[in-house]
Amino acid sequence: MKVQLKKGLTSLAVLATAATILTSCGGSGGSGGSSSTYGKYQSSFITAEGFVNSLNSVDPISNPLNYIDKDEYETLRNDGRWFVYYDAEYDHEVAVDLNYLRSIQYWDYYSSNNNLAREFRDIQLDDEIDYGDIGDLYGDYYEPVDVAGYDYVLDEFIYEGVWSGELYEDETETTDTGLLAAQKEDNKLFEKASAYSVAFKLPVKKALELVTMEKEVKRMLESATEGSLLEADQKAITKNIEHFTGKTMAEFNEAKEDVSKREVLIEEISAHIGTPGSNLENVILPELLSIDL
Repeated sequence: MKVQLKKGLTSLAVLATAATILTSCGGSGGSGGSSSTYGKYQSSFITAEGFVNSLNSVDPISNPLNYIDKDEYETLRNDGRWFVYYDAEYDHEVAVDLNYLRSIQYWDYYSSNNNLAREFRDIQLDDEIDYGDIGDLYGDYYEPVDVAGYDYVLDEFIYEGVWSGELYEDETETTDTGLLAAQKEDNKLFEKASAYSVAFKLPVKKALELVTMEKEVKRMLESATEGSLLEADQKAITKNIEHFTGKTMAEFNEAKEDVSKREVLIEEISAHIGTPGSNLENVILPELLSIDL
């Protein structure tokens, strides 16, 4: 579905179509797949449990088992999808962002959780050589954690990131039904943003903007008259997309007429959003926003 904006502005795709595009962005990330072309793959839908099970599959038999201590719903560090597991290879608790695992690329003929696990082991070894410890130095994507305390109510340990200083503990519980409903809705948004982040190669923050925009457009459609959005809603969509891209519609229209301006526009939007220029040019603009340059 599209809305036609006034003053000759580009027709913009309703962001609800993103869900359709998402289904074509990858398989289940299991041990098999239909593709037989050798190249770079990702396990875009791997779970924390699936990752730890794959580590157990590829690790030496002499290692004790890796196991999950806290899944992604049991930590306060939910800007991503963090979980904590015992790493038998390094005999240490490790926190990992599930979004990061889903972004790791490896070479093979098909998507494979086990190959992801092997690639992660290689990354750990490289980091240990480079930094003297596993983790990405700042703890942005994964890091070892130490025990920082004990929650006597929940009867479990609280962990602290060695690199980041972030705490990994259960979220605060509440009995307020209104607040619980709001938290449940927020969790749905974060989960969808997590999927969009991987599928569309977007930072989580920008993916969350996309999900929020989609939700807002759906609300607008409910109040549309005979399929036409209200003028105020059309202006709101334009404003949201301009904020998302960091560019005005006038700049987009100018870029259509000038190749040099087009190249600069792609480069600047790519930096603003935090996605590769090719992804922006081939997916984000034409497929999600229906902006053709």
